[in-house]
Amino acid sequence: MLRFDGGSIIAYCPVTPLKDKISRIVLTSKEVNIVSKMPFLPIVSDITGGGTFGLSIYDRAYKNGISYWLGGYVTAIYSNNLSIYLPYYYNPSQYPLSAADPGVKVYDFDSPSILLSNSSEKIVPNHCVPGVGPIQTQSLRPYVLVNRSDIEFAANTTYTDGSWHSHTIDTSNLNENNELNLNKLRIQSSLIARLQDIKRNGQSTSKVIKNNSVDLSVNANTGTNTKISVIL
Repeated sequence: MLRFDGGSIIAYCPVTPLKDKISRIVLTSKEVNIVSKMPFLPIVSDITGGGTFGLSIYDRAYKNGISYWLGGYVTAIYSNNLSIYLPYYYNPSQYPLSAADPGVKVYDFDSPSILLSNSSEKIVPNHCVPGVGPIQTQSLRPYVLVNRSDIEFAANTTYTDGSWHSHTIDTSNLNENNELNLNKLRIQSSLIARLQDIKRNGQSTSKVIKNNSVDLSVNANTGTNTKISVIL
């Protein structure tokens, strides 16, 4: 339905093909065991701060150059004309941190009084309208929900070489610091690690001066073809 009399103008890119792509993702049996919702295309109300997932822009937007599609349909108001709803039926997308402030407020299309995102969230309406301009292309970023009670901690993939590493928990901007630095989730299992001894200069000890080092002896039942991660 296209109406140019001040009513709704449908100007969106169907997301069904995107959802079809996401549905082809196959998880391993171990992954399935900790997943509470299989990979899906999130909508605006899922990801914005204070939304269903409560994610800040720093937790969800890429640092540079990558925008990705979101699901659902929205309408919008631009900052240069705050009193008028744009009569468009849009798909939204998430802009990166490096993008300029789009100056747009995004509203729920079905409930236009519900503000889903302001301009600081960098979520914008996009559309596919033949003859109006180039068809919008964005990246696809599936989300998945896991049972947090099953996750012990997350660590960089380089920490799988069988050696001890000094590990600092990173509580800063996840994307700015770790966009290309994959982390693996460590899940609870039946594997057991026991601390056998703490030594300093070859002698067992129970104390150590700050910023000095000790040698740890640990025994673990790693099972068959498995790896175990331990934080001390």
